[in-house]
Amino acid sequence: MRAAALLNWLAVTVNPRYWVMMYPLNRKWDAELRRLLREGAAVKVIDEYNATIGPYTVWTENYPYAAFVPCESYRRRGLPIAPRVRPTRRTIRLAWRYFGGLTAAERRDRETARFIAAARDGGAA
Repeated sequence: MRAAALLNWLAVTVNPRYWVMMYPLNRKWDAELRRLLREGAAVKVIDEYNATIGPYTVWTENYPYAAFVPCESYRRRGLPIAPRVRPTRRTIRLAWRYFGGLTAAERRDRETARFIAAARDGGAA
């Protein structure tokens, strides 16, 4: 086992945050999300809870137990992905880093800190 794979395995095995997951595991969605991450698919943030990656809109909050769950059924578009399924814990960790690794609250806190710092310096944010 490579060092990165071993560290990832330890992170999801030892960390209680990964013990309880919502939604059933779907290997097709896992493979599709991994493919998009590997290919460097474009990410567009829709709002603080949703983003698109490739043709999919995913829920990005509630990390790690419910993150990167498709928001709608893509079967109508000919894609084999149903809503309310999740990728593997490893893929959730990879996607989290790919998407920037911040929750909505952390993003708001970062923006607030930037605004306060700019106001303190007398400049605009």
